[in-house]
Amino acid sequence: MMTCTTLIESIGNNIANLDNLNVEQIAKVKGIGEIKAVTLLAAIELGKRSQRQALPLSLKDEMAIENLMTSYFNNEAKAQYHLVLINNRDELLATSKLETEKGKLPDLKGIMKLSLDAGAAEIMLCRNDIKLPSRLCDQEKAFIIQLDAAASMLKMKMRGLLIIQQAKNT
Repeated sequence: MMTCTTLIESIGNNIANLDNLNVEQIAKVKGIGEIKAVTLLAAIELGKRSQRQALPLSLKDEMAIENLMTSYFNNEAKAQYHLVLINNRDELLATSKLETEKGKLPDLKGIMKLSLDAGAAEIMLCRNDIKLPSRLCDQEKAFIIQLDAAASMLKMKMRGLLIIQQAKNT
């Protein structure tokens, strides 16, 4: 019981912050070794996956999308993008992490291919709340306009860019 209390206190009494820790950080807690830390992180991942499989998940507004997507982002110091694919009943079809190189934006053609393959009626791009350099910020604004135009040509609705607040580690 003391181990659990110590672990919870180390994350600011906010259980949502637990998945932001890595194995080494969890193993520092007295009574938790590397094996228990790996097991705990695996259990958290299974919980997140089972939550995602409880379809249909209604995504009628940005708050619903933000609640879903918050756990997908970690506290990396670089921009992270995820695509949310939604059907014509505002239900989640899929999410996809969009890999990018530092200082680059996601691939427009790749996003549209994913959207078409999933049969999406609507899409939303999500990004962590990392501060972008002004050059990249301007490029991102132009990219969102291009993404909206491409989605429109394919008769999809682009809901826009949602900035997801990252959980703070304590």
